[in-house]
Amino acid sequence: MTYTSTLKRDEQVSLELRSLYERHGYKKFRMGKFEEYDFYARNRDYLAGSSLLTFTDLDGKLMALRPDVTLSIVKRTKENQTTSEKLYYTENVYRAAHSATEYKETYQIGIEHIGKVSAYTSLEMVSLAVRSLRLIDTGSILSLSHTGFLSGLFEYLGVSAAAEKTVRACIESKNRHGIAALIGKELTQEQTDAIFAVMDISGSYLECIAQAKTLSRTEDMLAAVSELEQLYDALGELKLNIRLDFSIPSDTQYYNGLIFCGYVKGVSRAVLSGGRYDNLMEKMGKKGKQAIGFALYFDELERFLNTQPPEPLDAVIIYDRTSCLSTVADTVKLLVAEGKKVWAGEEQPEGRLYRRLIRITENTVKEEEGNA
Repeated sequence: MTYTSTLKRDEQVSLELRSLYERHGYKKFRMGKFEEYDFYARNRDYLAGSSLLTFTDLDGKLMALRPDVTLSIVKRTKENQTTSEKLYYTENVYRAAHSATEYKETYQIGIEHIGKVSAYTSLEMVSLAVRSLRLIDTGSILSLSHTGFLSGLFEYLGVSAAAEKTVRACIESKNRHGIAALIGKELTQEQTDAIFAVMDISGSYLECIAQAKTLSRTEDMLAAVSELEQLYDALGELKLNIRLDFSIPSDTQYYNGLIFCGYVKGVSRAVLSGGRYDNLMEKMGKKGKQAIGFALYFDELERFLNTQPPEPLDAVIIYDRTSCLSTVADTVKLLVAEGKKVWAGEEQPEGRLYRRLIRITENTVKEEEGNA
């Protein structure tokens, strides 16, 4: 349908994402803008930032504008629910801006699978993440990781909890100097070398898997690599858009298995993040429940999408005051019915590319090549 040509690029992508998720059986999830403050205060550890935008309700109850969607979805999951739910959402969240000097309203689109997470569930989630990124930019990248690999590594090395926290932060920021500074204090040279070997995993996905297998020392590490390998084998042509990266932030309070982040060239931060979060379900009282999902962050994407050149119009129709009104209308109607994007006016559209130029005068209809 051609009505999308009148929308901004981020609005078009939003519609295309909703269509993609609905075609895969995901149902729209709606929620209110705010929750009781106590709910977010109890789960502050799971929020990207600790600042909450609060207000007092008419009955004196302290409320907070929603800083996260997944928490609200988990809260509404019934403990006695026996079937899986596939949900998608298009919601605004309210968080402190990166500058930390003001709050910002941010648009998010995401999907959640609540229920049993099978191997196919993980494959579908990763596939949809790649397809979502491709709607934004065909050269986008989805980085995959698995919490079991690093957790198994730290367990094997016998690293203390305090040192593990520091090392994880260094791995996520690719800070080798920070890790080296722990030698002789929290880490031995042998432990440091093993950690550096994991940080050095780089190259094609298959090469990285082979390196990870070689470095695996525990069953958890081998199981993580096996899951990542099986996913790759089943992705088909989507393999072109994925890579392996163990530096992805991996909060083990939240995640407990497959995790991933999506990147678009020209945007400095990840525009997509997600993974499996059984741990969150457990800690929020949903015992025995499994879940996996991801979110796209349009605060990072909006500027990128809306600065991209618009797609060329299929046809530009130029008329003047002598043109037959019916001829102009019929020409537009015919092209639109064929699924073409059409612009009609007395002057050519400034700054737009088009494939065909059709001039309609009092007695003639003349077609010329466009500028695209």
